Amino acid sequence: MSSNKRFAALLILGLSGASCAASPHRFECPAVLTDGKTTHAFAQIELFDKPPQNNGSLMPAETDYGVKWSVSENADIYMVCGYSGTDKTITVHAPGVSLCKGTQSPLAAFCD
Repeated sequence: MSSNKRFAALLILGLSGASCAASPHRFECPAVLTDGKTTHAFAQIELFDKPPQNNGSLMPAETDYGVKWSVSENADIYMVCGYSGTDKTITVHAPGVSLCKGTQSPLAAFCD
């Protein structure tokens, strides 16, 4: 096989592998928490670098759309999602993310 044909074959294999690569996972706070027959709307997020019981709360930066956290990709991020009308929370483990945001409109929180 000529070197041009080998190069073309390797290029095609490389491109097909890149198109099949998994996209980064998005971790989100659920929009609602259902407690029995009562539904509570998402209201707030707190971010931790370690399990929340270890008190590693991170401070966000204010933005025009809400808040954001830029985190190291080797951080062990946990999102604690709070809901209106209840003290119950949902904790989302988000390993390997580099950016988390909380938006005001719509009210939401996610990490990529």
